[in-house]
Amino acid sequence: MNPVTVKVANWLPSLALVGLILWLARLQQPVLAVALVLVVEGYAAWRTAGRSWAGQVAASQRWLLSLSMAVLIVLSPGFGGQAVLAAAFLAGRVWLVPRRGEERSGLILAAVNQLAALSAIFLAAGVWRVPTGLVVILTWATSWLVATGLLARYRDPAAPALAAAWALVAAQCAWVFSLWLVNYIVLDGLLVVPQPAVVLTAIAYCLAGIYVSHRQGSLSRSRLVEYLMIGLVVLVVVALGTKWNGLI
Repeated sequence: MNPVTVKVANWLPSLALVGLILWLARLQQPVLAVALVLVVEGYAAWRTAGRSWAGQVAASQRWLLSLSMAVLIVLSPGFGGQAVLAAAFLAGRVWLVPRRGEERSGLILAAVNQLAALSAIFLAAGVWRVPTGLVVILTWATSWLVATGLLARYRDPAAPALAAAWALVAAQCAWVFSLWLVNYIVLDGLLVVPQPAVVLTAIAYCLAGIYVSHRQGSLSRSRLVEYLMIGLVVLVVVALGTKWNGLI
């Protein structure tokens, strides 16, 4: 088969899925959009039921990204933001998420998945009035899933404990952030980015970067300082850029 034909064939299912989600979002049918993702990605996961645990974890990263992006597209306030998110969703499915026999940067995929999942959770909390308890549970579950997907490739015996520890930290932070839920309006209202998603993703990226560098034997003092400075800068920007008050 012609390589161009193969590339187009790989694009078409993702393009069709993203197009349908965008169409349902314009029709204001969030339940149908989420149901579509669950059916499509659920069927894809069912097809891989006989694969290894590592394969199942890799498949879970795909449906988590799809579900998170579908929720974000539905919750986006205008067509411009929905179109931008749909384009990002398509790019993520085609280039970022690995298929069978392919490899992608685990750290980048984990960061994108963490940001998308937390953004979807906290936007839903603000728009749909999701209870704080459910926000904490969803944050724990998605953070555990993302961490497990990253750590699985290193076959570390401590991976389950590390994933559970990060999920617990993220869940505790989610409860605190739920008391002061702040959203950043980006590009004149084109996109809405929840503050908790930015902060937790930055912390997760720094911690994961340190872990990955350590496992690869490339963790130097300069790289450690670099990751710590990234986390510190993000926290300072958030603290100075937020209008804090005493009301909850």
